[in-house]
This record gives sequence, structure tokens and C-alpha cells, in this order.
Amino acid sequence: MATNDDESHKKQEQEIFFETSTAAGTTFKVRFPSNDEGARFAVGYWSIRGLAAPLRMMLCAAKVNFDAFQYDLLEQGDDGWSSEYFTEKPTLRERYHQPLMNLPYIVDRK
Repeated sequence: MATNDDESHKKQEQEIFFETSTAAGTTFKVRFPSNDEGARFAVGYWSIRGLAAPLRMMLCAAKVNFDAFQYDLLEQGDDGWSSEYFTEKPTLRERYHQPLMNLPYIVDRK
């Protein structure tokens, strides 16, 4: 039988597994009253609906708690586009051993 210490340790590990992104322009947490677990998934995408919208909708339909990280994409005139995601991407690849990590991404914290 799990003790409160075991449960709090698991919760701390879960929180550490995918830290809050400092590069994401917007971060929001989706929690459901019927689900008292922490956020199992982390979803990342540009700050538009796009390809991650169906994924977020499926997680909501299943009432699964998750955190969403939305990265801003800024036009730099003739120099193209910039985003903090481009700076964070190498760190994400290395930390989660995902050499092909790209947007959208989903991280299962279990």
C-alpha cells in the first residue's frame, strides 16, 4: 500500500519530469475536477490552433489533465522568423532523448 510520502515523491518526480518552459510565450494548465492526478501530459505547439488543437481536444474529451506550452513566432522582417522555441529545441532534444523532437510535441510524464 502506498503511503503519503510515496505519493508526494511520485508527484514531485512528475513535476520535475517536464519542467515549465521558459521559452513558451503562453503556458496553461488544464485540470478536471473528476481527475485529481497531476498533469500526465505536456503538449507544445506554436501559439495558434493548428496541429495541436485536435490533440488538446482529445485530452479534454478524455478528461486527462495536461499542461500546454504555446510558443510565439515573431516575424523579423527580411531576416525571417524568430522564436524562443528555436533556442529551447536543442535542450528539449537532449533532455528527453528525442532527436526528432519538433512541434507539435507531446510528452507522457509517466
